[in-house]
Amino acid sequence: MELELPEEIPVMALPNTVLFPQMVLPLYIFENRYRRMLSDVLAGGRIFAVANRKSAANEKTDDPETFHDIATAGLVRMSELNPDGTSTLMLMGAARVHIDEVLQSAPYPVARVSIVNSKEINHSSQAANLRTELLDALETFGSLSPKENNEVIKACQEILNLEALIHFAMQTCCSNGALNQEILECVEISLRAEMAIGYFQARISDLKLKRDLDEGSEEGQSFEN
Repeated sequence: MELELPEEIPVMALPNTVLFPQMVLPLYIFENRYRRMLSDVLAGGRIFAVANRKSAANEKTDDPETFHDIATAGLVRMSELNPDGTSTLMLMGAARVHIDEVLQSAPYPVARVSIVNSKEINHSSQAANLRTELLDALETFGSLSPKENNEVIKACQEILNLEALIHFAMQTCCSNGALNQEILECVEISLRAEMAIGYFQARISDLKLKRDLDEGSEEGQSFEN
């Protein structure tokens, strides 16, 4: 999505959380500092960034060393104030950004940012092949996963743009914040696709192994009976 991005925007640092461009992240705002941030954001351009907090960081501080410097700026699409003063909102990822400088940490972080553009794939045939390979891995993954993943896999089939497909697949099917951060930081779309394919192929191997072990266990019980 096209977005007029200010040079300085608020930053919300969250553990094990990565927002990809073009994706939607539901958020529950309860901390006082982020309540104030949201109030200011809604009164202005409705834009703030979500940054993945480093695993060893102290969550009580927002020193620039506590979160990764590649984040995603997003636009608040919906916000609802709850009776207890908390808020629920939907944030639409708009652009990958580099946090150039943290200008303030209190009452909430504000940073100077710059947009990080992707390196496109030169050959359409390569992009098509990577999309097919990723969709094949997703289909196999879906066949081995709980049924609730089926709708997600179907939705993936409708996404023609490779970059959007990568982001949607990882945002919805991967809870590994470190890997998602690595993919977010990767400039080349082709490498992002290969990383996503590798993740789902590893998940497929794990699920097949679990299935085989479960089937072996059931056969053993039948034999004993």
